[in-house]
Amino acid sequence: MKKRILWITERFPPLGGGMSTSAQRQVSLLRANGYEVDVLIFLQKDIAEIKLEVKNRDCGNDIYILYNESIANAIQKGWQTVREFSINQQYSLIVGFGCNQPGLIATTYAKWQGIPSLVSVRGNDFDRDWFDPRRHAVVSDALSMADNICCVTQEKVEKIKALYPNKNICWLPNGIDIGSYEIFAAEKNSAEEIRKELNADTKWIIGIFGEIKYKKRIPFFLEVLRTNNLFDKVSLLLVGKMDYHVDAIFNDPALVPQFKHISFRLLDEMPVYYHACDFVAIPSMFEGFPNVLLEAMACGRVPLVSDSGAMPDVINHGENGFIFRAENFADATDSITAALETDKTAFQKISEKAKSCVIERFSLEKETLNLKEIIESFVG
Repeated sequence: MKKRILWITERFPPLGGGMSTSAQRQVSLLRANGYEVDVLIFLQKDIAEIKLEVKNRDCGNDIYILYNESIANAIQKGWQTVREFSINQQYSLIVGFGCNQPGLIATTYAKWQGIPSLVSVRGNDFDRDWFDPRRHAVVSDALSMADNICCVTQEKVEKIKALYPNKNICWLPNGIDIGSYEIFAAEKNSAEEIRKELNADTKWIIGIFGEIKYKKRIPFFLEVLRTNNLFDKVSLLLVGKMDYHVDAIFNDPALVPQFKHISFRLLDEMPVYYHACDFVAIPSMFEGFPNVLLEAMACGRVPLVSDSGAMPDVINHGENGFIFRAENFADATDSITAALETDKTAFQKISEKAKSCVIERFSLEKETLNLKEIIESFVG
């Protein structure tokens, strides 16, 4: 009989974003490896693409519940759903994907069912919500009640261990399907067209992907480039949605180098844009484990990143990328300048090491092994 897992999240397809991508990936890995996984998705708003409340999948169900006007009512409805789905066979484990609301729901349901809980700490769920007076108690209660905690970065492991020294806390980094980031001739031509448009023969092309907003510290990154007179050395390729403040900056030609902005693209369209770049920039103030980092590295793009979140878990400065202390202007200046002064031969070696790092340490196979080992440690 298959072991049954209940997975609770607020982010899951058809919703986009890194949390949704990672949740779907890990659920798919478990289902493909013989676990029956029911996913309980609490939605903040109605989504037209979701026609049915319960979608039957191979090795599990995707169950959508709308918070609507009352979060409490939605969670109670979720509990009744869990009871119904566990009549014939009890769940072995309940996972809260995020240490905020999903974590609190998961740990509560697990206590009521008398089974283990696992809270998966991602990024904003801890970095932001721990210090938000409206959300702190939710995070604190979720972590306090969790039987086990896994974190997507070693930084989060250390921080949460300091707060909860008696908890069982482990590191579970992201992985990616490396083969998905190879491109064919037509896609290479598209990437080359973008590079030509951005004057790649005389400039480095720096890519910025995903949510282009203040937390990602795009204004900080631009200020480093501007103050150090580096605008003539770079062009920017921006793929994703800008927030209001960043959009205003890019509407002032004096504040930005040459750039091309492309709105949100589907995941399977992204390799073309990664291959159009030399570097990928992630200058965030705080982070989880951005999927963009591994995706770009799988394409041989060189990271130019802050030391927030998972970046120090992946990047060795000058070897497979360039890293600077978050919010440290002088250190960012040194790292960015060093990156842009790299000769083509040295750059190619760094590019190759970036790609091999992902292949050797952050493949889908590695993530599968790590995930199964953690799951089996409490349901085996």
